[in-house]
Amino acid sequence: MPSSWPGWGWNSAVDIASVLRRYCVGVVFAVVGGEPARGATVWRGPLVPRHRRDYVSAMMNFHTPSMICCATAAAFLGASPVLAEDLPTGDPDAGAWSFERQCVTCHVIADDTGAVHAGRTARTGPNLWGVTGTAVASVEGYTYSMSLTAAQEAGAIWDEAAIVPYLRDPTAWLRTVTGDRRARSKMSYRVRSAQDAADIYAYLDSLTAN
Repeated sequence: MPSSWPGWGWNSAVDIASVLRRYCVGVVFAVVGGEPARGATVWRGPLVPRHRRDYVSAMMNFHTPSMICCATAAAFLGASPVLAEDLPTGDPDAGAWSFERQCVTCHVIADDTGAVHAGRTARTGPNLWGVTGTAVASVEGYTYSMSLTAAQEAGAIWDEAAIVPYLRDPTAWLRTVTGDRRARSKMSYRVRSAQDAADIYAYLDSLTAN
């Protein structure tokens, strides 16, 4: 992208993005509120050069379907990076193998119908079906440690940012989240590889998504 836009007075991509945001606000006024004149005034800001304001204000006279299409596209493009950031970083197939190798001694993954997806009859730890995205210490029927319950009270959620460090060092994670240096986890096992931990999370998340 050029560093400047001759004749328009915009000097950076940030300026362009700001003007596009103004356009979306104008669409709201013009389409939803039925106020195209008021929508045009959104453009009267410092990022729009004075000699171009009449031109960009006239853009608010676009036919309504055209403006709806533009707004929809802008919303979709703006949401896409967020969705990408939410995807697990690990490999769910590798995670299935790691789970069978490291986790089934204590955990089982059984869905609501009772079908077992991983593990066998272990009951030392809670059933991990659908665990990702839920509050910490929230599986019904399982008795959690006081420290893990405190983590739940602190608002901890089992997302990747929580599960991966928890798998690698459960007690250290609990002490960080709760702020209690005496906190301890009932889970003594540690997943030594950060990649294995990320893969296990991706596997658990794939079951939640399905």
